[in-house]
Amino acid sequence: MASSTSSTRVIYAMGRTGALPAWFARIDPRYGTPRNAIIVQTLLTVALGYGLGFAIGPFNEFLMIGIAITVALSLLYVLAALGVVRFYRTEQRPRFNPVLHLIVPLLAVAAVLLVLYHNVVPVPPYPLNISLPLAGGWVLAGIVVSVVLSITGRTGWLDSSARVYAERTEVTQDM
Repeated sequence: MASSTSSTRVIYAMGRTGALPAWFARIDPRYGTPRNAIIVQTLLTVALGYGLGFAIGPFNEFLMIGIAITVALSLLYVLAALGVVRFYRTEQRPRFNPVLHLIVPLLAVAAVLLVLYHNVVPVPPYPLNISLPLAGGWVLAGIVVSVVLSITGRTGWLDSSARVYAERTEVTQDM
């Protein structure tokens, strides 16, 4: 449930910023929910759930998806923590706090890498080992999409994301 809920929010936000088509950001007029993001997420969940459930069994599917999500999110968390270090060492240099913006993120990186290591070493047996190329393919797809968008000059979604961050920072500082 948490994965489906968070996924629809991410899909909606990406549609809103332009990283995905604006169609994903449409809001249901009656319920005020991101209808199209919910529909797509539900269809993907049902297709993946039934497809893998019948192919490798529901328990193996649960474990496989769990490992894939752990691997992909671990990489994301590591990049986010390193991004904090970079952000406060460059753009927010006057606000840099060595404990909060260097030591804590590096400890987080170490902890996440430890979790990642224990999820993939030793490599899980079949069919759970499918999770590693699945996570790798998902990460690679994200990199390819980002590079293609950059090469074609469609970086408006990055500007939108930066604007949202700047607006949130202003609101936080006003409080």
